[in-house]
Amino acid sequence: MPRLQQDLKTGQCQVEFELEGAEYAAIGRVMVQWAYLEQGVYELSAAIAGYVGVDLPNDARSVSFSRRLRVLRDLVTAHATDEEKARMIKLIDRIAGVEQDRHQVAHGTWEWEPHNPDVLRASCLRPSKTFEKLYDLDKINEVADRIGRISFDLQYPGGWEEAFVDTITNGNPEAEEASYFHASRSFVKSVLKRRGEEV
Repeated sequence: MPRLQQDLKTGQCQVEFELEGAEYAAIGRVMVQWAYLEQGVYELSAAIAGYVGVDLPNDARSVSFSRRLRVLRDLVTAHATDEEKARMIKLIDRIAGVEQDRHQVAHGTWEWEPHNPDVLRASCLRPSKTFEKLYDLDKINEVADRIGRISFDLQYPGGWEEAFVDTITNGNPEAEEASYFHASRSFVKSVLKRRGEEV
């Protein structure tokens, strides 16, 4: 059950959920991973259509992810080699397989189980969208991990070696120079903070 909350200074009221920070972060991580995957599906569809010289179907920009994924499946089926087609259809099936879990994390109303407060229940009672699923922090993170692995496989069919070369050459494997240095966001923030600059 959501908690009701009132700001004593402003008097504004809101509904709040009894999720811990790590649980909110895990749900957000699923959303961030999914957004990246959706963009990857669109970019690959556009790249295939451009490469083979066909118009990108309107459904590639549809609000419905199922329609956008169908465009990618149709382009792969029509234009990929047999070997690449087999690999891509398996990958598209993995995307379709994780889509329902993502929907439940994104659209579920979250509550905790009174008999076991470490267990969360995501549920939806809308007609034709009814579901109820039990999660804990690890299960939510597992959904995010699955999505992230699919995005990796979509972007780097050659695996880790291809990803490494792409990273050190800034996407240009013919580059004459390569950089092995990567400054993480937390590193840059710490340097700026140490210098006294606004972060």
